[in-house]
Amino acid sequence: MSEKANDLLICITCIKEQLVKIYDMCLCTQKWESRESFYLKNNDWTMECWVNVKDFSSNNMVATRYNSPANTNSNSQFQLSINSATQIIANLCSGTTESSAIFNGSALSVNTWYHLALVRYSNNIYCYVNGQVYGTPVAYSSTLNDGIYNFLLGNRNNGDLKFSGYISNFRLINGQAAYTSTFTPST
Repeated sequence: MSEKANDLLICITCIKEQLVKIYDMCLCTQKWESRESFYLKNNDWTMECWVNVKDFSSNNMVATRYNSPANTNSNSQFQLSINSATQIIANLCSGTTESSAIFNGSALSVNTWYHLALVRYSNNIYCYVNGQVYGTPVAYSSTLNDGIYNFLLGNRNNGDLKFSGYISNFRLINGQAAYTSTFTPST
C-alpha cells in the first residue's frame, strides 16, 4: 500500500456535442504520454468514469495501457473493457503474465449512463456500478508492470476494440482506494 495517494488525477468532462462528433466518426481515443503517475505497481488505486454504451455487440474498451498480446512482453499494464455479455473485464499484467478479473452483475442496458469504478484495495480488485458492488471481488497481489504504452481512453494501442458510446469524467487515483464499500456516485 502506498504511503500517500499520487497527486495526479485525470479528470475529463466531456461535452455531449463533442462526444457525438468524435464517437460517431470512430475517433474515440484520448491519449496521454506515459508518465510515472501511471505506474500503479502494487499500490491501491481507483479508476472511475461514467459510461453510456450504444452497442454491446463487441468488446468496448474503456481505458488501457496495453498492447495485444500482453503475454509476449512485459510492457503492458492493464486494460478495462465491457464485453458483449455486459461483463466488466480488467486485464492486469505482471511480468509476462496476464490475469483477467471478470465481473458479472445485473445486465447493463444500452443508451444508459452508468458510473463505473474499478478499485484495487488490499490486494483485491473490486468493481462498482452506480456505487454498488458488481460481481465478486478478485484477489490480485501481483505488481503491475510500469508499461511503456500510452494511456488511452476508448481504444487500444493497435486501434481495435473501440468504445461504442460515451465516456465522461474519467479519473485515475494512484495510491488510494477511493471506495471500499457501497457509495453514491457524484453527479
